[in-house]
Amino acid sequence: MNKTKRRLQFTATAILMLSAGMAVAGDSQESADSKPVSVFDPSFPDVVFEQYVGQHIAPVVGDARFGIKRIDGYDDALDKFTEVSPIDIEIGFTLANMYLWRGQNLGSDTSFQPYVKASPDFEPFGDLWFTFWVDFTQNSRDKNEREQDYIVDYTFPFLDLMKCSGIVNDDTPSFVSGILDFDLTSGYAYYRFPADGTDTHEFFFKIAHNMILNPYIAIYHDFDQGGGTWIERGISHDFDFKLFTLSTFAILGYNHHQWAKTKSLTNLHFGGSIPIELGTHMIIEPFLSYSKRLGSTRDDFNERIVHDELYGGFNYSISF
Repeated sequence: MNKTKRRLQFTATAILMLSAGMAVAGDSQESADSKPVSVFDPSFPDVVFEQYVGQHIAPVVGDARFGIKRIDGYDDALDKFTEVSPIDIEIGFTLANMYLWRGQNLGSDTSFQPYVKASPDFEPFGDLWFTFWVDFTQNSRDKNEREQDYIVDYTFPFLDLMKCSGIVNDDTPSFVSGILDFDLTSGYAYYRFPADGTDTHEFFFKIAHNMILNPYIAIYHDFDQGGGTWIERGISHDFDFKLFTLSTFAILGYNHHQWAKTKSLTNLHFGGSIPIELGTHMIIEPFLSYSKRLGSTRDDFNERIVHDELYGGFNYSISF
């Protein structure tokens, strides 16, 4: 399982959700102390969804749910390994109909993207991850193209840091704690392209707020061959349909000369996935999304490099 869950932000959608929900906040569902859930509470979408959808599905599906609760023997062995291992490991792959990267179709046929991630347990605060990722895509722009990514990133919860330092305590107003409840991520990525012997480097920074619709903003700056900056904002939310969970997202991307001679609001990428647990350590996750071109992003040959794309496939991961 990922120790740090990445979150997305698309401000316009969030505002629409808030304004639409104001009318039902008071009568949606009351907590144990009879106080209505605030429209700004992270659980507000869940409360509204449960009232209008979830409670009507529950009697039909009962306790049934997609997936396997536990695989005897297999999960037992991985549980024991996890207890003694000083490193958390995740291995997986994505199998998709193309290689879609920041709105660009970098491979028009089947794409196989395996990866391995590792995180030590001895970091003093937050989560440190090392990732090795590879792309094998048929019919790529360059024949036999293969990409290798080496990524290191560090994430820490800012609110916990404030609590440890004594700046935030039990007397701190809840709205102040809410404002400070976000995760900070910084990292470095090395991209290598064996087909033509080239490579490039990128630094990135991300702020993910733990609030309604989980907004985040991320900035990726390529200081080598890519020579530009990619900025994205988005939102995400999981909807409990009882039989399965639907994970949804929306990302708005802006390209400032990264692998392009232009700067423009690039694309709106939105979609969903259904994570299905196979025991306590494996997940298979079919997904489907759509990337809508917004501005005109062109390369040095004045050709458009971003188009409307339908993107689908599935993810598989095993963690221990």
